[in-house]
Amino acid sequence: MTAAPAEGLLDAPLDVRISGLQPGEAVVLHATELSARRRPWRSSVALRADSRGVVERDARSLLTSLRPVERLPGDAFPADVGHIQLSISIRRHTVARLEVVRRVLSRAVAHTLLLASRDHLVGRYYAPAGAKRKPAILLLGGLEGGLFFPPVAKLLASHGYPTLDLAYFGLPGLPASLERIPLEYFQRALVWLAARPGVDPRRLVVIGASRGAEAALLVASAFPSLVSAVAAYSPSARVVAAPDGRGPAWTLGGRALAPGRQIRVERIEGPLLLVAGLADGLWPSGPSARAIARRARRPATLLAYPGAGHAVDLVLPNAPSSTVLATRDGLLRLGGTPAADAAARNAAWPQLLLFLDRIGSSS
Repeated sequence: MTAAPAEGLLDAPLDVRISGLQPGEAVVLHATELSARRRPWRSSVALRADSRGVVERDARSLLTSLRPVERLPGDAFPADVGHIQLSISIRRHTVARLEVVRRVLSRAVAHTLLLASRDHLVGRYYAPAGAKRKPAILLLGGLEGGLFFPPVAKLLASHGYPTLDLAYFGLPGLPASLERIPLEYFQRALVWLAARPGVDPRRLVVIGASRGAEAALLVASAFPSLVSAVAAYSPSARVVAAPDGRGPAWTLGGRALAPGRQIRVERIEGPLLLVAGLADGLWPSGPSARAIARRARRPATLLAYPGAGHAVDLVLPNAPSSTVLATRDGLLRLGGTPAADAAARNAAWPQLLLFLDRIGSSS
């Protein structure tokens, strides 16, 4: 058995070749990996040799279908450096093993913690090595609060983009819940990001997921001169209320943004990338993405995936997901299926990298 590449970033292919089998022989390919909390996750797929006695397979589905062996709360996946054990079994007997390595964080990326007491921001900044100024990313998560899924920021930085994973509620020094969050807080984060060494201040991209996508669109419409582009995953076209449904989630200039009003995306000066699952069970992100694209000042790239749910907003390729999200406000049913969500994210990821590359090459 061979697997290539043997080592790479998480979004690298995983091409497996098994030879020396009988034509038509049945085999099972297994994957085992330890999560960031050192808990085992496993997956497997049944395969059959061709007429040459060979199996050739893009095995990234093994990564997206990994599931914890023990259903313990609070697990995290994937680890910064994943050592994935691949094995082949024939009639329940293991006949071959090998290891591949997948990273979400390159050795060339440094990271810094931002604290409210010192920086007046809460987040973690990932700075790739290199003297060339690059577009930088402000990354915003959603209703889970705190920092967004950390591997996303790490993988973006490992592709060379300075990335600030910004928390805006749910951590010390911040509001406890998503209620009356001032958009000026994100403005301050953009100004801070623009001043970092290695950042091109003319090319700041906001990437948001779910409520973070709503925030990204609001910030880009409120401060269009600061934002070069927006990538919005599972977006809303309208302002949404605080989770309790009674108060506003956002303010601008001290005034509440009224829930239900359209986000003024026509004020956004840069290009938009909109990613949505058409089976979203949380809110109608597919119709919202289409509405945003129609009203945008510049042509928007719209990626809409049938069968996928709200969890396309996890962004990360080649990683498992769930159709249920645990938040401080309870369990959310996200719609779609894990397989469709994973396929959508795998398809959208190279489009995101292309989008970022175009921002970097624009004049």
